[in-house]
Amino acid sequence: ARALADEPARFELPPLPPADGIPAPSELRSLGFGGGVPASPPEARPTTPPIELSIRHGDLSYARFPVLVGHYRGDTIVSAEAALDRRLDGALSQRQALGLYPGQHGSGAQFFNPRANGQPGGAIVVGLGEVGELTPGLLEAGVRGALLDHALQIAQWPDERFGPAAGPRRASVSCLLVGTGAGALSVRDSVEAIVRAAIAANARLQETALDGRVWIDRIEFVELFADVAIGAAESLQAVLAIPQLGAAARWPAQAIEAGRGGRVRVRFDEAPEWWQRLEIIEDEGRRDSLRFIFVTDRARAEETLASGQLALADAFIREAAASPAANPEAAFTLHEMLLPVSLREAASRQGNLVLLVDPRSARYPWELLENRWSDSGRPPAVAAGVVRQIRTPQYRTRPVHADEASILVVGNPDLDGWEDFPDLPGARAEAREVAECFETAGWRVERCIDPPTHEVLAGLHRSPWRILHLAGHGEFDFPLTQARRKPGDPPAAEPETVSGMVIGRGTFLTPGDVEQMRWVPELVFINCCHLGSMRGGDKGALAANLGMQFIRMGVRAVVAAGWAVDDAAALAFANTFYRLMLAGETFGEAVRAAREEVWLRFRGVNTWGAYQCYGDPSYTLLRGRPAPRPQARRFHCPTELGVELDNLTQALRSSGGDDAAARIAALLEGIPESGREEWLARADLCAALGFAWAEARAWPEAIEQLDRAIRAAAGDCPLRVLEQLANCRARLAADEAVAAHRRGAA
Repeated sequence: ARALADEPARFELPPLPPADGIPAPSELRSLGFGGGVPASPPEARPTTPPIELSIRHGDLSYARFPVLVGHYRGDTIVSAEAALDRRLDGALSQRQALGLYPGQHGSGAQFFNPRANGQPGGAIVVGLGEVGELTPGLLEAGVRGALLDHALQIAQWPDERFGPAAGPRRASVSCLLVGTGAGALSVRDSVEAIVRAAIAANARLQETALDGRVWIDRIEFVELFADVAIGAAESLQAVLAIPQLGAAARWPAQAIEAGRGGRVRVRFDEAPEWWQRLEIIEDEGRRDSLRFIFVTDRARAEETLASGQLALADAFIREAAASPAANPEAAFTLHEMLLPVSLREAASRQGNLVLLVDPRSARYPWELLENRWSDSGRPPAVAAGVVRQIRTPQYRTRPVHADEASILVVGNPDLDGWEDFPDLPGARAEAREVAECFETAGWRVERCIDPPTHEVLAGLHRSPWRILHLAGHGEFDFPLTQARRKPGDPPAAEPETVSGMVIGRGTFLTPGDVEQMRWVPELVFINCCHLGSMRGGDKGALAANLGMQFIRMGVRAVVAAGWAVDDAAALAFANTFYRLMLAGETFGEAVRAAREEVWLRFRGVNTWGAYQCYGDPSYTLLRGRPAPRPQARRFHCPTELGVELDNLTQALRSSGGDDAAARIAALLEGIPESGREEWLARADLCAALGFAWAEARAWPEAIEQLDRAIRAAAGDCPLRVLEQLANCRARLAADEAVAAHRRGAA
């Protein structure tokens, strides 16, 4: 009872104030300190409206907004980029010629259509890095940066092309399925990365208070082929099911919109200008083994080759390199020893291939391998294109190339009677023919044939050169003391070595000399014995190789002889290669055709496989001129031809019909001879031909085919043939009337 008596008196706490009556921190700080009134809380910024998404099946030439595309480092402008380049008056290729084109991760460039109402509105190019390295995260970061750059340029646009300056202006973008070529990313990964990038870009604009001036209001995915557009629609539906993304973006149509120029296909073929990439590198865990990885085909597992096989293969390599004479047994054996089983089994399905090599794997003669059980009997490097690329962390960030069509030809330098290296009349003859070839083509040519040492070095630095051709002796790891030793001097115990082209007695054109060149050639042809070879071991072997030094400098393409070559075969290779390059052919195809020419004409030598060709397979020597069209494929059923004719009709609407006759003829060449008469009598094919001719404004040809479609006994004839036939007859009559009036006036 006492404890209760001593207990302090209790009191009830007053009820808590309502939640909205609790003072804010800013109000508490102002209480009791002056007579000011507490500041009102800042008004919350309005959130950016959801981004409107859409999918359009059509040609990017008719895109309503600037088109976002991707570009891999080292590639040239092909496919969608080439189409944009044509529509934008060559703006993309001009930037690439200046060495300012995107390629690295995080790089980008903006191009706007000079015509305010032109289609498309422009181009946004995003750098994708090296082929095979792209991930959804890297794509998202690259697209986000490109969209922010695009939005900022629209906000700062000087006139009202994108709306009143008072804003906010709308930065609408048409987008391809960036990064999905050759299986690099799935369509779902690409769609999700782009949607996330657009949402993140808008959030950043809001954070920096720029959303009052500009915001990304619409992303339109544009796809040329119907099957891919359907896949993109399914992917977009799944992406918007993610709550975070569905709240920030919406797809009102929930269906694919029909655009102009859309195409369909009955089968999928990779674009003919796309080359598969096979990486062959030294295993980091085991320095005595190689790894084979298809970096552009994620479904293909990597393979590892045991070290014992590599050691045995070295003996066959030495045997093959000892003489230019053909050695089929060595080539057959190396094919079985060097390639994993899965690659050998897939050899018959091989297309064009880029070999990504390191210093270890570069020393193997991949081009020389022959498949004993090939159905065609042609070596893989002859049946399809094979070029190399090498990944090196050392390179000039912005190499400066020459603008003038110029070439320096060095042939058979004067070695002052050096007994280790005999005179090379074949190199002299090759240099003369190469010089004459380019003089005939109108190039500025400097002949440096049988020159002393100082003339070779002076010629390299005298002028910027687009092409550098070297023909003579070349050595790899040549004992330097032997080079400088005079007759009668004793040999040194451990001589220092030197690699390069022999340009005088005891003098070599070395990688150090090459590095000093201010202007970087675009194309270098090194027809020197053994210069293309590379030694396994440390990275110093790579630095010692003259061809690799040119690659590090930024040369677009290098052709280097791997070992001794036959003079006549080497001359044939150079003539064929340069003839095709001067005709506008791509580097990869020119190399393949030159190998095939030598293989067919000189079956007794291995010179066709002695050249290691490094660079971008799509590189062309003639700037601003499109490469020749690929040869038409063979058709196996009328449906294939009908689809291609329909696609051609769509293409003619955007590109015009100047070459329509040649393109139609190329398609008709793909008809099997046994079924040609039957196919061309079908109503559906006659109708497709008539529509194509009509799009080319060739009214007589169109009328003939449409009339045949109506009268045909086989195949389905669409009703619109009647409408188009009447239209063509009216157009033809109008043209004839105009022509008659002009004749009368004359």
